Amino acid sequence: MAHDISETGIGESGIGGAGGSSDYRLPEGFERCSKLRPVTAARTALDRVRAIVDILYSPGGCPWDGEQTNRSLLKPLLEETYEYVDAVETGDRDNMREELGDMLLQSVFQARVCESDADDPFDIDEVADRLVDKLITRHPHVFAPDDGTEAGGTGADGTGVDGASESSRTDSPQEVLALWERMKQREKHRRSVLDGISRAQGALPRTAKIMSRIAKSKHAEDLFAVVDRMTDGMTEAAATTKSDAYADEIIAAVRRAQHDGVDVESALRNRLRDVEAAITETELTWSERDGHRDGYGETATGRTGSGRTGNAGGHDAREAVTVVIATRSVEDKAGNGANGADGHDGRSHGSALVSAVESALRQTIRPEAVIVTDDGSADPETIGRETTDAINELSRRGETDIRIIRRTDANVAAALNAGIAAATTPFVLVLDGHDLLRPDFLASTLPLLCDDDTAVAASGWISCFGLMDGELRPAGGALADFLAYDRCPGTCLIRWDDWLRCGGYDDGMESSETNASSGGFEGWEFHLRLLEHGGPHAHVAVAERPLIDHEVLPGESYAAYARSRTAALKHIVERHRESYAENADRVVADLDALAGERLHLWENAVQTHPELRQHSMLTRECLEHPGYGDGGVEAAARINRARCSVPYYAADVPSGKVF
Repeated sequence: MAHDISETGIGESGIGGAGGSSDYRLPEGFERCSKLRPVTAARTALDRVRAIVDILYSPGGCPWDGEQTNRSLLKPLLEETYEYVDAVETGDRDNMREELGDMLLQSVFQARVCESDADDPFDIDEVADRLVDKLITRHPHVFAPDDGTEAGGTGADGTGVDGASESSRTDSPQEVLALWERMKQREKHRRSVLDGISRAQGALPRTAKIMSRIAKSKHAEDLFAVVDRMTDGMTEAAATTKSDAYADEIIAAVRRAQHDGVDVESALRNRLRDVEAAITETELTWSERDGHRDGYGETATGRTGSGRTGNAGGHDAREAVTVVIATRSVEDKAGNGANGADGHDGRSHGSALVSAVESALRQTIRPEAVIVTDDGSADPETIGRETTDAINELSRRGETDIRIIRRTDANVAAALNAGIAAATTPFVLVLDGHDLLRPDFLASTLPLLCDDDTAVAASGWISCFGLMDGELRPAGGALADFLAYDRCPGTCLIRWDDWLRCGGYDDGMESSETNASSGGFEGWEFHLRLLEHGGPHAHVAVAERPLIDHEVLPGESYAAYARSRTAALKHIVERHRESYAENADRVVADLDALAGERLHLWENAVQTHPELRQHSMLTRECLEHPGYGDGGVEAAARINRARCSVPYYAADVPSGKVF
């Protein structure tokens, strides 16, 4: 919900501290938005809520908010109420804070819409004043006049209230509630205990409300006799159908619960949580024993589109694999548009995607299915007509089911989640659309997961070609190993159940301020999730041989990668703060060792290629103005000593040591 930003009237220090409460500061990055001036000028927190809602609803605010009506806001009002109920009943104090705020928003928003009504406008001040009046007049036993005279006068809606006569009978909470109901009935001119009970609420809470109203009535005995006559099955008015009989049992159960002081709806919600937990535990037990099953107990491999009950390559059905390929537009990889910084990106994106699918089909252990999910980018080559035709032709020629899922959210993580959710096998091979699998990838990684329950992902080394020839050798490891940097390729084999248990890929990576997912960092965050949910011995296994081929493209911007890495690290630390706090010493040591190793490599490069001192501006800057406290001074001194033919060489320095 973006807003136009005008700098008119904004000083150098922004508007974050202008007026209003000195304790409140605008979120970082929004200090210079003049549209937020009413928020910062507000005197109280509630005034700030009112101000921000007014900005969003008024012309020039949010298009969605501006179109809302009292009726359209009913659904979110109910949803937020139930979410707060759930937070209270589960004891989630942090979520209670958030959901109370959402409920406050709904009240203020509804009142702001009412303020714009042409026929009968009113605002939040009138709502609040009416509420205060009601709370005063409904509590005459609390707000009795100091001079001892009788409390009374006019109620919240203008009707008379005899406070003195009522307040003398309020010695207990039960008597207070009875007083409240009597006064409410008088104010509302209610003639029946049923008046004011909303028919819009669910049948169970409505039943409870009716029984509660009857219990508080002075005619409770007579009215309950009417209920008994309708529900005891002994009269002509009693149930005549099976559905009526079940309804009568529910009504009787609600009455018994209220008599015993039990809130039947709350009790039912809590009991359902226990049932849901037991179901989830049972399903996980099935998965561990028999391989992945769907929510109805049928083995997932029995539900595939072709009706196969096992892997077509003759492999055990419990080890069946679905390959999920999430396309990643060239713009995502490069950060410089569809064709990269220099207008050339090597192979076209479409041909790279087709090649990735072909590499999945060449596996010695044939996958059960291949699912290609579109990341929703505007790149016409993502999954264009030619690419679609080529993939369909591969599907017709082979025996593997190939499906394409099209997305519109422009989010790689969401596309991965959609593809994995559609998989019907116990294992999923997540394949980056720019990677190629070697034929033995599955044969090498499946045993790593099948033979070790503590392994949560498996992959191999990467052989690079194109702009760079060489091998990337990620080492895998445990949670603490992954906190400083990712140690597993994005292309990896995982269990479907582990993906579900950890919550999947974080599609919030895309929304970070500098597009943290542009460097493929959603894989790093996902690996951390897997490890955190995998138990104390969880680890990622990596086969020590090349299993993936990757083309390094000329158009890929590594400056953009560095910027996105910083944003990604900030996002990841926030999401996994507890893990980073517990392993802070290890993270600092790993990053320090990595920095020392890179410094050592640079030092050796300058020693080996002296021309860098003349032709590299970065090298000249590092030699003339070396870093202080990070080993830069010592490295520069050794380079200059070697340059003066002093018999000391950086090659003698142990790799990774920082001075």
